[in-house]
Amino acid sequence: MIRVILLASACSLLLHTGCGDGADKPGSVAEDDTGPDDGPDNTDETDGELSDELDRVNSCFDLEMYAFNGERTRLLTLWTDGLLEEAHAEGAPITRDFTIPDAALTRLDIEVGADLGYDACSDAYYGGDDVQDTYAAISGSLSLTVTPDLDNTATLETPALVEATFTDLQLENVAGDTIAITSLTITGSGGVSIP
Repeated sequence: MIRVILLASACSLLLHTGCGDGADKPGSVAEDDTGPDDGPDNTDETDGELSDELDRVNSCFDLEMYAFNGERTRLLTLWTDGLLEEAHAEGAPITRDFTIPDAALTRLDIEVGADLGYDACSDAYYGGDDVQDTYAAISGSLSLTVTPDLDNTATLETPALVEATFTDLQLENVAGDTIAITSLTITGSGGVSIP
């Protein structure tokens, strides 16, 4: 049986703006009043639920982005290389569009489980990720806009703000179950710490 989770609401998030796991710090995230989620079940989710859940963001390096829910039971991971460096070389914002699958996206998936994402963009290893299922991206589109922060290069190499907009994203696990996200926008920052 194929489970389909259809999400139609757009979600725009401006959250964590540095490296490390600051998403649980007061004032760094939007409050989540949707209540706890016990993970996937055999019914379709209501329209917009998952995109509303992914209300916390960590991002870092060039480039890793993570969006997760407050209960840390769902984690979207996006990795790609070199876009912040490219924006700094241009000296201006750049936008790159991807059709999924794309080899330039070195990782794009959603994990389902418990205690997910504590190690995202962190120098410390917290461990404890209990990944119960992984849904890999199989189709859709992604637009990444990178705005270089040309005035803040004292502590970070290639610091930048990054906006990722996913459209008609389809993800599938090994059993053939799917997740569909009609529209989701996450915003974060990136850069590599200068030693």
